[in-house]
Amino acid sequence: MQLRFLIISGPQSKPAVVDFLPGLNVIYGGSNTGKSHILRMIDYLLAASKPPRPIAEQAEYDLAHLGVVCNDGTEKTLVRALKGGDIRIIDGLFRARPTPDQEITVSARHGARASLSKTLLEQLGAADKRIQTNAAGATRDLSYRDLERFAIVNETKIQEDTSPVLTGQYTTKTAETAVFKFLLVGVDDSAIDMAKLDASRPLRQAAQLELLDQQIREVEREITDADQDHDELRQLDLTLDNELAASFSVQEAAERDYRVLTTQRRQLRREHENIRDRIDEIDTLQARFTLLNDHYASDQERLASVIEAGTLFALGDGQTCPTCGADPKHHRPEFACDGNVDEIVAAAKAELAELGRRAAELKLTMQGLTDERQELAARARKVLPALEALQADILREVPSVQTVRTLTNSKRPVTRGPTVRLLRLRRRLTGSTAGVQRPG
Repeated sequence: MQLRFLIISGPQSKPAVVDFLPGLNVIYGGSNTGKSHILRMIDYLLAASKPPRPIAEQAEYDLAHLGVVCNDGTEKTLVRALKGGDIRIIDGLFRARPTPDQEITVSARHGARASLSKTLLEQLGAADKRIQTNAAGATRDLSYRDLERFAIVNETKIQEDTSPVLTGQYTTKTAETAVFKFLLVGVDDSAIDMAKLDASRPLRQAAQLELLDQQIREVEREITDADQDHDELRQLDLTLDNELAASFSVQEAAERDYRVLTTQRRQLRREHENIRDRIDEIDTLQARFTLLNDHYASDQERLASVIEAGTLFALGDGQTCPTCGADPKHHRPEFACDGNVDEIVAAAKAELAELGRRAAELKLTMQGLTDERQELAARARKVLPALEALQADILREVPSVQTVRTLTNSKRPVTRGPTVRLLRLRRRLTGSTAGVQRPG
């Protein structure tokens, strides 16, 4: 998972934004300028139990937004109130304040039925993993908070003498070691639960079988009391299965265009993001190349002045040497003077020619970057309308998809007669007891 932005917003205030790019991001500044607060705010949006201690600058703000790109390429925005509570998940990198109809709410607690921890663990392929918590072999579910503390490390933890794997708490040492082992080798502690012997298992199995027998007897009595023929019911059951299969086929056809559109939208968004990154890189290079071109021009003027001065000196016979001060009749440039004017002029001309070649190459490079930027900007101008058109197409497809889903779901309970459901229940019950050895 990669971060894309952190936004703190308020109903009447301009949002405070920190953008993140792919790769390494460095946040720097003086003491007490908010660097650690940014880290704590990211931790809070990733399901920390308590919000960070408020600072004076956030008095007018009430929501925190974290834009992320998941491992499967999907883009999500996590939104949470600064005073605490559940976390809202919005599809896409959504920078505006959310509306109630575009969000899914999950709990910050891992144990909840729908939680951010379980959602993120599913993205990582680590759902339903177990870790050992003590020497007796007790285990618990792996939480995203177990993994997140290895990704968000503050300055204090870096400077500690203890191992970064451990928090220093004796009671949590076993669990922390188990989490680190899982990160290294990818093996959790589910096998510990499988190896445990359960003394009450035979009693529970006997109670379950007795309950199943009772349910089977009740279902058989209800089937006997029904006034429909069994063969007729089985035929009706087969007909209903065919109807459901046809309904699911219609649903699949209705959703096919919707999935194609959303895939195209995701690809265009990624292309537009890459274009903006490349344009920013070109702008940075052009600024540096402009400075380099100015240096080349300054050096060329200096060398031209040297050549001009040397040429004028060579034209004037009988002049005192400006380097060693010798009279013309005693001047020996090949022995006593380092200022051989002819050599200096020749070297300046050679350097000037080399600078001219480099300046020409630089000009070609800058022109190539300018042409590339123009092409990228033209492509970006085409991508944005295409994205808007795709969004409009998706919004048009949504009602039909929802209608088909509603119709398909509505057929499930309506078309099942009570006796058909009894037949299916009896089949499931008898199938669940087949091959089970009853405890003596």
